[in-house]
Amino acid sequence: MKIVILLGLMMSGLDGAGPLKKHQWKHRVILIFGEDDLQQRFMRAKSALDERDLIYYQFTKKGVLSNQEVKFRLLSLAELKRVRVFYEKQGRVILIGKDGEVKKKSKRLDLKAIFDLVDTMPMRRREMQGRKRL
Repeated sequence: MKIVILLGLMMSGLDGAGPLKKHQWKHRVILIFGEDDLQQRFMRAKSALDERDLIYYQFTKKGVLSNQEVKFRLLSLAELKRVRVFYEKQGRVILIGKDGEVKKKSKRLDLKAIFDLVDTMPMRRREMQGRKRL
């Protein structure tokens, strides 16, 4: 239930076009909730992220880090605390497919596992076949 509320906040906004909604059918999204410095890992994996149309948002106490421009509605301190407690118990990493559905939740970021999972998805397989033809 809480994951639905959180994703709802991110997917919708006052104008109906929330920060994640713009990615639907264009990008896969990785949401990371935690304090680890992951920027170097993402920089090393840039080509693999780009090839798979993967966008990431890392939520920290200092703000949101991403490989995209970030425009999130500010959550209240109470909302942020609830989200943090939930993810400390349930997992810190969420993969969302191009269709907007949650594809994977985990307690730690494993980019190889995410890449492997994405590569098995039917939409990704069609993308790879299309690129081979070019």
